[in-house]
Amino acid sequence: MKKSVISFLSILSLALTAATASAASRIEYILDVSGSMNALSGGEKRIDAAKKSLTAMVQGIPDGTIVALRLYSHRVPPADKAKSCQDTELVIPFGPINKPQFLSVVNAATPLGQTPIAYSLEQAANDFVMGADEAQTIILVSDGEESCGGDPVAVAKSLIAKGFKLKINVIGFDVDANAKNQLAAIAGATGGQYFDAKDSASLTGTLQKLTQESLVIQKAGSSVYGEEIRGGDNYETAVPIPVGKLLRLNHHQKVNQYDYFSVDAKPGQKIVVSLETGEKGVNIKPDNSYEENLNPYAGISLQSPQKTQIAHQEIIGGKNDARQIVFPVPTDGAGKYYVLVGSSYDNQHKDHRFKVEISELFDAGSKQDAGDTRDTALVIQPGTHKGYVNQNDEVDTYRVSLPAGSVTIRARPVSEKVQMGLELFDADGVRVGGENAPNPGAVAKLENLPLAKAGEYVLKVKGGYNPSESEYSLEIIPGGGAAPAADAGAPPAPAAPAAPTTPTAPAAPTSGETVYNPLSKPVPMPRAGTGALTPDYQGIAQLWKQMDWKQKAKVVGFWTLLPAFFGWLVGWIWGYFKGRASGKRAAAKQAAKQITAPPAG
Repeated sequence: MKKSVISFLSILSLALTAATASAASRIEYILDVSGSMNALSGGEKRIDAAKKSLTAMVQGIPDGTIVALRLYSHRVPPADKAKSCQDTELVIPFGPINKPQFLSVVNAATPLGQTPIAYSLEQAANDFVMGADEAQTIILVSDGEESCGGDPVAVAKSLIAKGFKLKINVIGFDVDANAKNQLAAIAGATGGQYFDAKDSASLTGTLQKLTQESLVIQKAGSSVYGEEIRGGDNYETAVPIPVGKLLRLNHHQKVNQYDYFSVDAKPGQKIVVSLETGEKGVNIKPDNSYEENLNPYAGISLQSPQKTQIAHQEIIGGKNDARQIVFPVPTDGAGKYYVLVGSSYDNQHKDHRFKVEISELFDAGSKQDAGDTRDTALVIQPGTHKGYVNQNDEVDTYRVSLPAGSVTIRARPVSEKVQMGLELFDADGVRVGGENAPNPGAVAKLENLPLAKAGEYVLKVKGGYNPSESEYSLEIIPGGGAAPAADAGAPPAPAAPAAPTTPTAPAAPTSGETVYNPLSKPVPMPRAGTGALTPDYQGIAQLWKQMDWKQKAKVVGFWTLLPAFFGWLVGWIWGYFKGRASGKRAAAKQAAKQITAPPAG
């Protein structure tokens, strides 16, 4: 297995000669964190040499430079080849470089999986804007060739054919002849350069050289990029915004005035609104004449189809700064959304850039979101599917036909912050079974769940309470075989049709069962025969496992301070009454002395 990569996409737009230069380039670094990066080169592990070289390189990047960082093969072991060959992540999106953050992410990377160079380049293309008037660079570091069957050279050629103004520079870190040929061909396909590096020193020098060459230094005023556009003056005249294009206004905008744009979105999609400032601000005079200054202000907001604000971002006096709004469309949120461009703090220069992107988070390979209810459920077949949950879409509902016998269902989240849950209902709406994962990041599963009859079932997959955005894999595996016999505890076969009768209510949950409510956290049922106020210690233990460390600290602190408070209160009350009693006794003694004392003289 050959490893690849530090393909860190280009550092981005730089140029910054004091106040006379500005950035017009983007660099994304892609780093290979495959298992082979644990091998020794020049007396030290390759991954340690790469971290050392990147640390030295980052220190020389000018502040304000726009960079991004992508890793691959850092999350999934090589044994699970299918998933490891899709293990690539944009760990730092494009923005002005934050050196401590960049180095923290790099130093935390641990070599693990395969070498999916082709797939990583395909995903990296989504990080750039196709056709943007800017220099776009990827700097890829890899210690081996593609190991997942992809063709990274063909991918590189296709990106150029699609219109990306992209140059891929590649560093082969202690590679053999086959890997060198492939990596050099990737660079050649985009007009980039290839370099060999045998140790930390040569890797550092090459990274610094490629980074410096990727910085485009231009005179002030010549770094303007993005397609000019003008929006409407209100919601009714909002202009449809070109999705995925980098834009800028064709006019300066007065404070508290806005250009209105619109974009259509539906459940299963995510709206991403980005804003970037340049070097200059503007002062608009009462007669509409203007003067440029060095204090850029910019604002952007996302509004719902009901014309209410979802989120707003402002950049206040920040040069080459960036902000972003990310909004997954909720299950009932289909419609026209509005983007308002303008600052509520100061006038906005026309050359600040903005962009609206739509990402697809559709479930089960469809072009729609699995709804929350039976009526909006997505029809699927047994097998393996991919879905998404987020804070606006906590529940996915599926309809699936299953044979009698048994079934195994598993839901595995990609994110370690999401706690999955499963519930299965039959065609009559009767709950057949349900289970929550024991902790965030774990698999929720229904193993060999008995099915009394064949037919259509409704499956609810839940991502926990207010989950972070996460992909999950869903496995539905019918067990096959005939339905359990009646004497084995299975329900009897239905009798011949008879006169309609009033349906009986579903049986109550068995003693100690955790009832899974798809719209809330699980609530433990009281144990049978013990009374509603008897604590369910298993349920309490389960809730304790679901808490993060902050929640646990609050609980421990509360129960630690509560006895101390009651102890102080009891002591105070006891002292109060004891003091009053002592005072009364002292007063009585004093009165007695006055009565028995002999008269003077």
